[in-house]
Amino acid sequence: MKKLFLVLFCALTFAFGQANDRTVREAQRALSQRNHGAVVQIHETFADTASAGNPVFEFLKPLYIEAISFLGNHEEVTRLSISYIGRYPNSPQIVRVYYLLGVAKANLREFSQAVVALDEGLKRVAGSRDRSVRETERAIRNLLTRLSQNNIDNNEREVLLISGISDATAEILRSHRTGAQGGQAATTQDQQAGRRPSRTSRINKTIGLLVPLTGEFAALGQTAHKTVSLILARHEERTGEKFALKVYDTEGSAVKTAQRVNELLADSVSMVIGPIMSNTATVAAAVLSQFPDRAAMITPTATDDGIAALGSNIFQVNLTSKALAVKIAEYAIENLNVRNFTILAPLDDYGKVMTAYFTEAVNQRGANIDFIEHYSPSATDFRRQFIAVREFFTNRRFANRPQGSEAVSSYLADSTIALGGLFLPVSSPENAVQLAAQVPFHRLNAQILGTPLWGHERVLAQGGRTVNDVSFSAADRVDTESERVQSFVQAYTAKHGEAPDLIVAPLVADAVNLMLRAYSQSNTAAQLSENLMQVSGFQGLSSEISFKGTAGVNTGAVVNKISNRRIMRVR
Repeated sequence: MKKLFLVLFCALTFAFGQANDRTVREAQRALSQRNHGAVVQIHETFADTASAGNPVFEFLKPLYIEAISFLGNHEEVTRLSISYIGRYPNSPQIVRVYYLLGVAKANLREFSQAVVALDEGLKRVAGSRDRSVRETERAIRNLLTRLSQNNIDNNEREVLLISGISDATAEILRSHRTGAQGGQAATTQDQQAGRRPSRTSRINKTIGLLVPLTGEFAALGQTAHKTVSLILARHEERTGEKFALKVYDTEGSAVKTAQRVNELLADSVSMVIGPIMSNTATVAAAVLSQFPDRAAMITPTATDDGIAALGSNIFQVNLTSKALAVKIAEYAIENLNVRNFTILAPLDDYGKVMTAYFTEAVNQRGANIDFIEHYSPSATDFRRQFIAVREFFTNRRFANRPQGSEAVSSYLADSTIALGGLFLPVSSPENAVQLAAQVPFHRLNAQILGTPLWGHERVLAQGGRTVNDVSFSAADRVDTESERVQSFVQAYTAKHGEAPDLIVAPLVADAVNLMLRAYSQSNTAAQLSENLMQVSGFQGLSSEISFKGTAGVNTGAVVNKISNRRIMRVR
């Protein structure tokens, strides 16, 4: 299909003065020469060796996103842009990234979301004298004008105009308004204000469920639907209070999700459960975040970081990678009194993300990351990595002695080296077993710290003594022996003729119960979000849930310890 929208190129005008880095300059030069494949290669080569927290990424990543945009991978541009915005919200490159997100959304025919992204970029232009920012502003205004003229219908236009967009964007949208609706077009701010829902109006007693009832993930959507209907029925039996349930089929599609969210808003639904998958949850959050006075959304199962950060009315029940990394770092520092850490992580997206989040958490608590090393996820031999660890600590110990001295060589060859904490965020149980065995083999003394896969049954069965005392963060396991869980399972089975999925159903049940509790304390949609943000220590079916002080992200992770092939909760 022919491309609808192209990035307006601004040659050599990016504000990269703060990143006087050879890699950034090479990527910038390649982009100015339209050599987009070279930009991708430069980024990937740098990413293979650099730590995830390397500050160069702030300036290199926008060039990479722009190259991907020119190559036509708009889904990837969307993912990368949202990730960048969440990680570097105050970057001088943020206006350009919002522009690239807007271009991607336009090419994906998600026109309202394109306008929202472009407007966010426009809001951040004010006062800037940087030439590249001003050129990007012109590109944003040009694309907004084109979208307003050709792609935004009157219904979408009216929704956007009451969503809190900037005056500049509103002026562009109003300038292309037609009189097709009702014979006339509204033209005054008073008319617009009349359409805006009052902050004091009572919340509509309807739960809106955004799930895939058709498509690849229909089974998950059906489980969510059955769970919500059960929870609402039990609530009515217990309290006499009846809530309506309206289901919006996202079909697992980002485009359909955006359409369903607009329908949901038109239906004045204030309490939103879902979506199920991270990609569609991100889309829904991006739209609903523009309407904090009209709706609150809880996604029960999405795990991507940054979804809740899109708006004050967006919440995530399932644990994110950041929550898990923060939990294990906090436990090691506060409970195990570890102050120095080494990281050995897989060279994949998971390893890079966990390294970055763990490093950030450790630094924020005044502790230190001494050394970071990576390995291929498919590796079975980690000698090079462990030798690098030994060499680093040996060289640091003997920093004032010549490298070839007998004392240095003897220490490197024979001594047991204490590391403090060794963070191993494995992406497969096989890696966990192999790495744990090689720690004592290479004469390293460390408290091994990990993430959920350390609790895998293969690690417990095959790890033996080498995995004893490993501490790792994870979601609290559903206690199938508890009276509350058994009661839920029995009620679900009785109502639907089948047992529930005990991964998805408890999370959905907790999301609905949290929303119902917030409703009982609220008169407006804005108050819904305010009350959800105060949730702390909520005892759900899936786990303990807390949103307080976390910008809507559940921090209810637990820390487990392996002891004699069994898992014990220690925090």
